[in-house]
Amino acid sequence: MTRKKIISLISAGVLLVAAAVAAVVIIIDKNSFDPNDLEYVCDNGAVMSLTSVNSETYIFVPSFAQSETVTVRLKATYDGLPVTVNGRKMEAGESVKASPDSEGKLLFESGGNGLYVTVKASSGMPSLFIETDSGTMAKVDADKEYKEAGEMELRDAEGNSLTAELKYITGRGNQTWRYGKKPYNIKLEDAEDILGMGEAEEWSLIANYLDVSGMRNYLVYGFAQELGFAYTPQCKYVDLWLNGSYAGQYLIMEKVEISPERIDIYNLEEMTEILNGDLSRFEMIETEFYRCYNIKNNPGNITEGYVIEYENEERYNSEASWFKLRDGTTFTVKSPKYVSAEQMAFLRAYVQSAVDAMDAEDGIDPATGKHYSELIDTESFAKKYIVEEFSGNKDSEWSSQYYYISQGKMYAGPVWDYDHTFGNGGFPCENPETIITPWRSIYKEFPGWYSRLLRHEEFFDLVCEIYENEARPIITRMLEDFDALRLSIYDSSVLNELKWYGVREYTPDADKDYLKDYVEKRAAFLDRLWIDREELVYVYFVGIGVEHYYSVMVEPGTTLAEISDTGLGISIEEADIAKVGGGLADIYAPITEDCGFYVTLETDVQQSIAEVWDGSL
Repeated sequence: MTRKKIISLISAGVLLVAAAVAAVVIIIDKNSFDPNDLEYVCDNGAVMSLTSVNSETYIFVPSFAQSETVTVRLKATYDGLPVTVNGRKMEAGESVKASPDSEGKLLFESGGNGLYVTVKASSGMPSLFIETDSGTMAKVDADKEYKEAGEMELRDAEGNSLTAELKYITGRGNQTWRYGKKPYNIKLEDAEDILGMGEAEEWSLIANYLDVSGMRNYLVYGFAQELGFAYTPQCKYVDLWLNGSYAGQYLIMEKVEISPERIDIYNLEEMTEILNGDLSRFEMIETEFYRCYNIKNNPGNITEGYVIEYENEERYNSEASWFKLRDGTTFTVKSPKYVSAEQMAFLRAYVQSAVDAMDAEDGIDPATGKHYSELIDTESFAKKYIVEEFSGNKDSEWSSQYYYISQGKMYAGPVWDYDHTFGNGGFPCENPETIITPWRSIYKEFPGWYSRLLRHEEFFDLVCEIYENEARPIITRMLEDFDALRLSIYDSSVLNELKWYGVREYTPDADKDYLKDYVEKRAAFLDRLWIDREELVYVYFVGIGVEHYYSVMVEPGTTLAEISDTGLGISIEEADIAKVGGGLADIYAPITEDCGFYVTLETDVQQSIAEVWDGSL
């Protein structure tokens, strides 16, 4: 990257305006001082343009910069009224060092008008700067599939340049793509080792927009890494600037893909491309149950090298290749992206056989005679289940659930996408003292994979054994290290919050307190379930007229009256309640088995269940 490019790249971004400290800007004359005429000159000579938002102005300083004395410059093109900083006159094109006052502010004055700029510095955080060829992110942010070339520079917390050549930046994500703070994918010109995570060309920039604390993904990936999955994406925190505008705190992380540094298995896609060239050119074959391609030549081995994602029915068919099982469960095929007809026939039959074996009382698929333990790697499935339950992942058995097939077995993982965890994201995560995975089975009206596997005593025993001997010690260390992690990202979190001021219902600090409390309560509950092996019954409540759900686990013999709270904003005594499966509920009857209840939430608007329920709910 050229020096000129690096300077213009970094320049556009360390000065930002968000909202927190009072600032007043009064501009009357069209020739008077404009904040955009200022630039901040970073320690390495890079220049960033000042930006204003909500009438409040900040200089967001990367970790490697010196915030005690900042260098500002009046653009060489400025020809307006005289400008001073902290009383010192600035000439057009001149760089001036200025020390912020006790509140971290600089005062710029021109023609009797004043502007306070507050300096906010990150600390201990690598800084990533990306400049697109167009100089804006407008096209990328408007179209998730659009790829724009550009340049990038990565600097560690001390300012050492870790520059890699950028090929392009593009959007990523599903729900998270809809928000102001966008997630991205980047592709480099060559494979590079980013922050010690190994060489690769493709990387993801995770926005963590839905996680106020910014810690959930990081914690779960670290937990899975220690738990010993064969492949777990590594991630590192960075402060990100896009075309000079500070974009916030991100996680830069490995993508889920087959490669020596990622999922190191037989690469079926690569072998198919060697025989056929560009696979996207082949004719699509689509039925009700799958989408594949009429690819001419298949490698000799088509029984491994697949990466699939359990994706919900709302978006699975947006991918190039996908398939459904007989019960309607939907999967996308991540690798190969373009699946041949023969490969699809094998893949779909294999996954169906594994599920049929899980479903069978004896664990054996009646069609193939194979036990589920011959078709899936039970250890990885048990560990993945522990990750989903420990984190309280509302997307478990619904979305972002990856599996791969290698050497005759299907493995669970890698783990992916955990911002909706540890009580974040509403139902069904709010209660740390219940299990999470059944709720999707309830809505889909057929059991998910973990629900099926847990019917087999040997699988439940394996979950308990791994949790007690491997997972629980990791959770203990996580809690011991929690405050140190919190402190290490604190200054970066402050900058991120200022950038996205007004979008959070409560502060990162408050959510970090909540997060730690949730983890403590969650671990204590799972101890009861998987170490003490308490016999508990699962009771859930579904709101009538809204998609809402809440569950509790109680001792056998407990009554609804003793539970009291439905978790849906209405008490047992206030609600009309019907049993799932038929009949109105007796709130004083002992509960002896897992069960569910329908609950009216707005009795003043809706008719009561007694009036409308016909037994078909």
